[in-house]
Amino acid sequence: MEFTDAGRQEIVGRTGHAPLSIFGNIASIEARKLVGELLHMSWTRIRRLEIVIRTNLFDADSENWATMYTAAPSLEEFRLAFMSKCDYPGEELDDDEEEDEDEEGPSLHRPPGLFAGDAPRMRSFSCPSWLDIDPSASWPANLRHLSVGEEGEGKVPLSKVLKMLSRIRHLESLELSTRNFDVGQDLHSLPVIHVPNLIDLVLYFEDIVKNAIVLKHIVSAPGCAIEVNMISPLYARLGRTGDQDLIKTVLASHTENWFNSNLANKPELLELNIFKGYINVTQDVAPIAGSRARCFILSVLVIQQEFISGMLFVLNAFSSCDFTHITTLELQIGQTHHWIDPNVQAFVFSFLNVRTLNTDYNTIKAMSPDDVAGSPSNRIPFPKLATIQLHSHVRVFRSAEDVQVTAEHSWKRFFGSRARAGCPVQVLDLTKSLGPRRADLTALEGISGLNVRWMSRDGEQVNYICGSSDLSLLSDWLA
Repeated sequence: MEFTDAGRQEIVGRTGHAPLSIFGNIASIEARKLVGELLHMSWTRIRRLEIVIRTNLFDADSENWATMYTAAPSLEEFRLAFMSKCDYPGEELDDDEEEDEDEEGPSLHRPPGLFAGDAPRMRSFSCPSWLDIDPSASWPANLRHLSVGEEGEGKVPLSKVLKMLSRIRHLESLELSTRNFDVGQDLHSLPVIHVPNLIDLVLYFEDIVKNAIVLKHIVSAPGCAIEVNMISPLYARLGRTGDQDLIKTVLASHTENWFNSNLANKPELLELNIFKGYINVTQDVAPIAGSRARCFILSVLVIQQEFISGMLFVLNAFSSCDFTHITTLELQIGQTHHWIDPNVQAFVFSFLNVRTLNTDYNTIKAMSPDDVAGSPSNRIPFPKLATIQLHSHVRVFRSAEDVQVTAEHSWKRFFGSRARAGCPVQVLDLTKSLGPRRADLTALEGISGLNVRWMSRDGEQVNYICGSSDLSLLSDWLA
């Protein structure tokens, strides 16, 4: 859409003197001109500004955006984000719009930072770079919500960030990347800050040690929801002596703050995934009236998947968590050697009241090692387990004959060992199982009393009680 100069002035003029809210995506030069004129003519009465700009259309030194670096007396909510041209693959650009993308990102940071340090009404702020914030300015002290990304090549001393955060006494949510932080050498000199109203904390993917250092110096409100995304060092080697202890201790304080708090609606479900280079522990809390959804997420990305075992120690951070309210566990473990790892074993054996296990074939196989030496002990995890919900039947790429034999063998070992230990599974629920049906369920006939459920090809639920000697019905699974 194209606007003439008169058209843009008409749009601006019709707003009169009312407070303004401006939000949208800026993906063309025409849109940039329109928003630039709105900012230039109406900046002092803009109350809400939320814009996403194509990177090659933004330059802090241009007149279009210079206004944002002046005082903003009315601004309460501000969000600035960037997108690349690939976010709009179907868009046809004019010749004068064919500008090269700046490989190093948009040009930011005009001293002394956004709003010239003056935005007294600001309550919610989100921008791509710490380099656009003057930590000594007064306006951040009034924030309720703060989100800062990782753009820019400069470094920001963590000590300055912590000092700024210590002045934001009413901060409720904090979302940031630590990539640009310079933690310094003397960690003992960094202040520990208390943010008594902080109930949502998110750290983006960054080096696991750096994120642990940041977390160590932030004390949030009881029950603070937290999402921590970490990347392990190459080869899973941690540099300084005591890095593992630092990571475990810091994570433990935040996990206990979440799981051991007196939440009014404690969730009964938790997820653990150790698969394809990731270690994830996740729990969601459904919103109650007048509140928003909250969650706990600990995610560790191991760049070289073969070294994932070296990072499983992070599960020790949950050793003092109260899991008595957890009755449903979503579990995905790709390899037997991960299942028998002492860190994983200590974690899973802390779930004493789990009655439903949502899992897949690979996990059942991992929990049923062929050799006795591969079994961690004679103990049976999840002593109250009653139902297995299998959401994918087979996730390995082998011949149909090999998969059938392997699946039957694993199922017999898993269900049989629990029955012999006096902790039998009562229901195997396959109604939501995806993938090819290659394993013959008749192998479960010897697990007397096990109720197997699946959906027939006609969409009807089928139930079979193992030991009933009606193998023709059980064979319907493969029909």
